[in-house]
Amino acid sequence: MQSFKELLLEMPFEKITIKRITDKAGVIRPTFYNYFPDKYAIFEEILGDELIESVYKLIDLKMINEAVSMVFVYFEQNKAFYREAFKITGQNAFEVVLQNKLEEMFLYAIDTFTLQDKDALAVLTPHSIAHFYTIGIVDMVKNWCNYTGSDCNINDLIKAYHYLVSHSLHDIFSSEKKEKKR
Repeated sequence: MQSFKELLLEMPFEKITIKRITDKAGVIRPTFYNYFPDKYAIFEEILGDELIESVYKLIDLKMINEAVSMVFVYFEQNKAFYREAFKITGQNAFEVVLQNKLEEMFLYAIDTFTLQDKDALAVLTPHSIAHFYTIGIVDMVKNWCNYTGSDCNINDLIKAYHYLVSHSLHDIFSSEKKEKKR
């Protein structure tokens, strides 16, 4: 996994071959296939090992806000790698892998916690709730990883996410209308 991470920082994903990964890791090709079916599967393993296992532990401790914050902090610590990962599009896009992992995380949280207002959420399935929160995080992380300005730090991003998911549109928007320019 480490050799893959280093290679992604050195070259486009399309140019990374199994041979390059194994040569850099000092192992033979069959060893790679003992762990991964293809190079796309490495992303799932990296996310699982480096992030998801720790996030689940926080959820088990009933620390959902800290778990969500940990997701953002993890991406801050690995921003250069994930900036490249988000460039991978198509059927095996990294963004899809991340969405799946985070949606599983939110489903786990839904199974762990009691929903506060079951009547208000009656029309929503656990999958739709998990998907809603997942899309917000993935979109914010992706945009932040691709953002190169220095005026947005990870704590600002965490606060913005928590604000968005804890406030209604009425709370976010002023009742005053802006004057529109034509």
